[in-house]
Amino acid sequence: MLDSIKTPGRGPEIAEIAKTLNIDERVLYTFPAFRAAYRSIASAPADGEDRQAKKADKADTKPAAGNASANGRPRRRCYERDHEWLRCHKQERMGMAAIRDRWNAMTDEARRKVAPLAWEKIGNGRSGRDTVKSALKVAEGEKTQAR
Repeated sequence: MLDSIKTPGRGPEIAEIAKTLNIDERVLYTFPAFRAAYRSIASAPADGEDRQAKKADKADTKPAAGNASANGRPRRRCYERDHEWLRCHKQERMGMAAIRDRWNAMTDEARRKVAPLAWEKIGNGRSGRDTVKSALKVAEGEKTQAR
């Protein structure tokens, strides 16, 4: 049976996993979760591409016009989203779960208008609520520093 399994590009990561687990690496491909994880590893950028992306990210941290905070430092990528959540929490008296549910119910376009750099949906359940909770703390701290 193992001979019939096609193994796409045997990378060093796959061989290392098989060696650690002390099994034939072709066995790993029989598990759907492993196949999905392998696809994400295989589609990850190569080391050179990753370094170039990090350089580009560092270049983007320079504050653009209108994108600097009160102390001149660049804003976080989720600044707009977090401060919108803080406004909902303070003015509309919404709880963290309600903010999470509203955010996830919005269309992608609506979320992009609010926060162009951090428009993605957040987790459902406790993880999303915790994301909102920590974002509210950070936004509250930024608000008090700006005063």
